[in-house]
Amino acid sequence: MNDRVEHIDIAKGISITLVALFHSEMTVFLPGVIEPMSLFRMPLFFFLSGVFFTCLSRPSVFLWKKSEALLKPYFSVLLLLLAYTWLKDVGDPAGKLVGILYGNGDTIQWEPMWFLTHLFLVYCFAYLMFHYAYFNRLPLSAQWLCLILLLLVGAYNIDTFWQVDISLLKHSYFLPGLPFSMDIVLVTSVFFVAGKLLRTHVVNLRFRRSLLGLSLLVFLVIALWSDAHIDLNRRVFVSPLLSIVGAFCGIYFILQISMLIAGLKRMQSVLVMFGKSSLYILIFHNYIGDRTYSLLERLAAERVDGMWLAFTAFLISVLAPLSIKWIVERNDLLSLFFLPFKSNKLLQRTLYMRR
Repeated sequence: MNDRVEHIDIAKGISITLVALFHSEMTVFLPGVIEPMSLFRMPLFFFLSGVFFTCLSRPSVFLWKKSEALLKPYFSVLLLLLAYTWLKDVGDPAGKLVGILYGNGDTIQWEPMWFLTHLFLVYCFAYLMFHYAYFNRLPLSAQWLCLILLLLVGAYNIDTFWQVDISLLKHSYFLPGLPFSMDIVLVTSVFFVAGKLLRTHVVNLRFRRSLLGLSLLVFLVIALWSDAHIDLNRRVFVSPLLSIVGAFCGIYFILQISMLIAGLKRMQSVLVMFGKSSLYILIFHNYIGDRTYSLLERLAAERVDGMWLAFTAFLISVLAPLSIKWIVERNDLLSLFFLPFKSNKLLQRTLYMRR
């Protein structure tokens, strides 16, 4: 792997680890450490997703690839979960199906998976910007001005469609945000497109101790001495100007830390592995972590400190999905639900036999 790309994989590994940490029981024991990182946790995820974005493919090819990468795992896992709950006669299957199709965190059983549908939407939005609106033909200064305006408009209106009642054709509806979290796309797409615009700088990043320290200092000042806070899934964007500065300082800090870790072989290899397994960690970490913590709590019966139980459950929640990834990649049937069809040997054999 090229060293100039390696630190981005490390940053992705850090990013997904922070997501799993936030959803773990560790938040109960270390809220003062974990909560402030909400300023950059999800913005970092979108920023890194945009670094290698390209719109050179035809629309049909682009939509197919992104659907396979993001929507196929989303629907495969949640529809399988729906079938399981239906067989156990738990809840309202029709309502759950509508929630899955609606596709945001408040309407699905495994809440963190809202990111998959929304990232698909962000890719489509960015594709429209660059492929049809010719955003890349604007002067660079105009591009950044547009992004700043989009971000401010999105941030100040982030809760417009969040948990509100609307009337349509004499019927009243409760909106848990818009489908696929469309109501936050002005915010998330800015971090995504910023990653694309800064691609050269990110790829060619060099470790600078002074800038690492400065970005950390500014982030800590904002996180600890202001009310700035971001929770995209809950449509929270407090003190937008400070939150935006804090988010980008946090992103830059993680990139600098990634450069530092790139020189530490063992830690680097672990985080790169996490980065490459981010889809599986995103999908399964919350369920595995919750079940593991509940099991450990019963087994320990107050003999072990709760923080150690939470830490153990957190570690298992990020390590177990690696095993799931390993199994999926070696099973032609399971890989149909997670990996591209064109690389599936079972599908290739089936198509060959029908010829």
